[in-house]
Amino acid sequence: MQETTLKAQLAFVYAYHCVFSDKHIQWLKHIDGETKEPGFLSHHIAVRYFIMHCDLNNLASTWKNNSEFSPFLEVISNINDANMQAIMEERFPSKFFSFALGALKKHFDQWRGINTLPITITGEPETSQAMARWFVGKNGTGVSNNIFISEKHNTEIDLEAMVTFLTCLVDRPPQQVYETREFFRSYSCAISEIAEGKRLRDKNASNIMRDFFLYVKQKWWIIPSTTQMVEAIIK
Repeated sequence: MQETTLKAQLAFVYAYHCVFSDKHIQWLKHIDGETKEPGFLSHHIAVRYFIMHCDLNNLASTWKNNSEFSPFLEVISNINDANMQAIMEERFPSKFFSFALGALKKHFDQWRGINTLPITITGEPETSQAMARWFVGKNGTGVSNNIFISEKHNTEIDLEAMVTFLTCLVDRPPQQVYETREFFRSYSCAISEIAEGKRLRDKNASNIMRDFFLYVKQKWWIIPSTTQMVEAIIK
């Protein structure tokens, strides 16, 4: 029976890798077209964390319906001990996903901390606008129905849920948190423009937006983002 349970556990971990780990590891390893360096995705990493968190929570509740886990279910169906079979089908997956979510939080929560959260306003235009509106105290995400199809992440993003997730660790209004920070004092007008839907990378951007974009590239995009994260997932 021990050999069967070990085989089942291996089948479960392999399925998890195929469904979740591999696609996110590949994304974390890719070279961004703007920074042009592997491991420098700081302007997109917080949003990716939100997507990973959603994917993992969804998988934790729907894995039985995913065909990749069929080999696991087939193996445990051959366990003669009903009690052990129940443990493998219910308790083992539950503990596995609980551990996986804990590991994800441990290694990625830094990207929704007050020091790194501002970088979220420099990602894709729609996610940047949603986060910029939070920074300047405006309601809503700026996008109709709050749903955005992300080309960078190749998935649908609920912008309202994203903002709630990324800002939940901040216990004060953002204006109070960031009022003394250099980027907020010097480029609040640029952040307000982003909040209104202006694009940071627009060739016709205002002078303050151009200055802010230069600041972002010099100060924020040099922050490495993925090397240690890939290692964390593999561990």
